[in-house]
Amino acid sequence: MEFCRKKSDIIAWLWHAINRASGKVLADIFGTRKDRVFLQLKALLQPFGISRYYTDDWGAYERHLDTSKHEVGKQNTQKIENKHLNLRAPD
Repeated sequence: MEFCRKKSDIIAWLWHAINRASGKVLADIFGTRKDRVFLQLKALLQPFGISRYYTDDWGAYERHLDTSKHEVGKQNTQKIENKHLNLRAPD
């Protein structure tokens, strides 16, 4: 099995949203790193009535999330980053 060494080599992404308090995955989608794929994930999150989004600084979030409900920064994304690390790490 070969692992990706850099983000520019990735052709598809696993997008997922977690409940920050519980760490449980609320929704996920597999696709490119494009706005349209983010919008598909956002649509899957509609039924949850999310009041706050915590993300990194990728542009699609700024373009498609209400600024009053969106916060950028690593301090609130540690749980999801840890999930990413565990998914990427080889056994």
